[in-house]
Amino acid sequence: MREFGQQRLAGATPGQVLGVVGAEGVILTVTGLLFGTLAALAGIVPFTVVRTDTVLPGHSRATGSRSGPSRRR
Repeated sequence: MREFGQQRLAGATPGQVLGVVGAEGVILTVTGLLFGTLAALAGIVPFTVVRTDTVLPGHSRATGSRSGPSRRR
């Protein structure tokens, strides 16, 4: 609240203050989505590799295929 008052005292209009708040909200949202996605992948990818020996389900590595019965799609 104090920061908004200081912006107003410095001559910012209410629309400018609202624009700064909106821009900060968008930046925080995008940053949170990016780092949250990276954190989720950091946990999911190793688990998937250990469980299926591939990064993506249904794909085999270039050096060899998975053993076992084939799956129907």
